[in-house]
Amino acid sequence: MQFMPKSNSLFLSLLFDYVFSFPKLIHIQEKRPKTNHLKAYIILKDSSKVEGYIQRRDDHNYYQSIKFISLEGNKQQYSPSWLIEFYLVNRSKTFISFGNIFMEGVFEGDSIQLFRYIKSSNLPVMGPAGGTFYTPIEKTKFFIRANKQDPLLEVKSKKFKEKFSKFFNKCPTISEKILSGEYKRRDIEWIVREYEYCMIE
Repeated sequence: MQFMPKSNSLFLSLLFDYVFSFPKLIHIQEKRPKTNHLKAYIILKDSSKVEGYIQRRDDHNYYQSIKFISLEGNKQQYSPSWLIEFYLVNRSKTFISFGNIFMEGVFEGDSIQLFRYIKSSNLPVMGPAGGTFYTPIEKTKFFIRANKQDPLLEVKSKKFKEKFSKFFNKCPTISEKILSGEYKRRDIEWIVREYEYCMIE
């Protein structure tokens, strides 16, 4: 009777283990959460990137915190103080941390970036019988920056002409429309898109 050399026997043993364990490894790597999650990645405060999934919500419900599941299946809830930003792959949308909130990206070009935060509150209203009921109201705050290194500038109606005619002065047509009153704060989403196009030309 011939015996297989120990080196060959060890090789075949390792090969056997690898072949039968490989499908399990693939299964672990491709393990996905339920369909109520979106593919995403987060950028931690140390600038490290982690890929995974975030629980599906409406955009304005991401402002306070997110529930994240890494590709390895680790679950963690993150507040703005933990992250620089997170990105929803399915929606092609970035959320950045700003103080104690996450702000959603409205427009992200090479020359300009616009973010917003929708603040919800309840307005007390007196009823006909003397009782009080509450009406929900929303207020949208916009913030803008030319690039990631610049501080965010809030877009307010007060002194809009003065501040933003200067901010957009690289595109004289936009500056003139702001100074003339043709463009106002309410037009900011259109303005940033026009500015991006202007800078590309």
